[in-house]
Amino acid sequence: MALTWNQLEQVAAELDGTCQELHTLLAKLGIVADPEAVEDQLLSVNMERCRGCGWWMDSCELVGDDIDSVTGYCDQCRPAAERACMGFGGDVDEDWD
Repeated sequence: MALTWNQLEQVAAELDGTCQELHTLLAKLGIVADPEAVEDQLLSVNMERCRGCGWWMDSCELVGDDIDSVTGYCDQCRPAAERACMGFGGDVDEDWD
């Protein structure tokens, strides 16, 4: 089931700046929907989860200033992700792919 725009904004507001699990929040709000589908829908309101730490934030915060920087990671996780991509190791959580 697709969420309404108001539901998406409510879910995004609840998630922003947290590491809540989406399925838990949906249950708390009484929304019956597939969490994976909702995660895809959240992109339309610019809400994504950092691939490193799992915190939810505005999509623009997951893009570095440099065009060559690794995307999908917050400012705190991006340096480790970039080191890992360059072959220098790092503790990047690959389960978010």
